[in-house]
Amino acid sequence: MLGFSCAGKSTYIRHLVTNDREFETASPVYEHMFRSGLRSALKSGDLFHMDISAVQDSRGDDRTGGLAGRVHDHPLFSRVFEAGHEITVDVLVAPRSEIRSRIERRDYLGLGWGMDNAVGTYPREYKLARLNYMDLTRRYLIWQDYLRRNSVSHRFLWSVDQSFRHLDCWDDAQRVLDN
Repeated sequence: MLGFSCAGKSTYIRHLVTNDREFETASPVYEHMFRSGLRSALKSGDLFHMDISAVQDSRGDDRTGGLAGRVHDHPLFSRVFEAGHEITVDVLVAPRSEIRSRIERRDYLGLGWGMDNAVGTYPREYKLARLNYMDLTRRYLIWQDYLRRNSVSHRFLWSVDQSFRHLDCWDDAQRVLDN
């Protein structure tokens, strides 16, 4: 799952595991599991939660797609996209206003579904600052371009009402993000 912070990734993982028999034995994997040493690689059947607001460094200009906007600057990029696994990516999209509202309401980082089993304080001010600074549509476009260029199977999902309706194409996803 790819998406900006609070775009609905954890909720979507919960939806898949609890509502789709294909995923009932899947393992949700979160970025902090790599940072803490709980995981060193992805395995077949993992559902990986990837926050595209994260980058390794702050060089460049996120607003114009400079160095900090590159896909390769995500701290876990190589473990996911260069690990040799066949992957399918679901990209969760919601309007900027919805993402902002979710960030403003969130208090904790969590294990599991993202809102339960709190393991720390959610960096609300930092995430709001990134959202305010960043061209959200451009950030998603950088990832869309990478996935398309590298023939990574992907689709866009509407995450506002938890229906996770498939959007037909990048243009539909862009309309959502631009609202």
